[in-house]
Amino acid sequence: MFELSGNDGAHLETRLLALLERLWHSSQIREATYAPDSQSAKFAQLRNYREHITLGLRADGAGYKYDVSLPLPVFYEVVEVMRQRLLEKEKNSHEKPFSVTRVCGYGHLGDGNLHFNVTSPTYQPALLAAIEPALYELVAAHGGSISAEHGIGAKKRPYLRYSKSAEAVRLMGRLKAEVFDVRGTLNPGKVL
Repeated sequence: MFELSGNDGAHLETRLLALLERLWHSSQIREATYAPDSQSAKFAQLRNYREHITLGLRADGAGYKYDVSLPLPVFYEVVEVMRQRLLEKEKNSHEKPFSVTRVCGYGHLGDGNLHFNVTSPTYQPALLAAIEPALYELVAAHGGSISAEHGIGAKKRPYLRYSKSAEAVRLMGRLKAEVFDVRGTLNPGKVL
């Protein structure tokens, strides 16, 4: 799903329809729909689908959610690679078994922000261990960031080195302590 805007709506619509036609004929897409007017009921319905993805995933049981950023050429590849890795580990995990219901991703192509999600019937520490740090290593290998729009909190702090050098982490700490949070009252214990 994507949303476009521009100064010349008619020209944009013509280009979009031409692109969809090329993708259809080259079998890169199987289904498509489009709402030319952002005020239409169809547009509202499509937007509603996007807004309810998280609720739909909750129906699977436990959720493991990640917010990473990646270069566009490998944006969805990370989902496919992690799906394959987790399914292989699930099949071969005799010591600490776990089960995976779904591995999926969605996000913002404009800024490379991927919402990576894994679901399982119940929370399983072995599954979490199979995801982390493998996901962060894969993101780092592609020059991405382990955190996109939600920042580094307590959970991701140990993994920050996958996206930032030790010097950059030290600099962030100094900036927080010496410029933004001299009294130590803003998000105590957080990196920035």
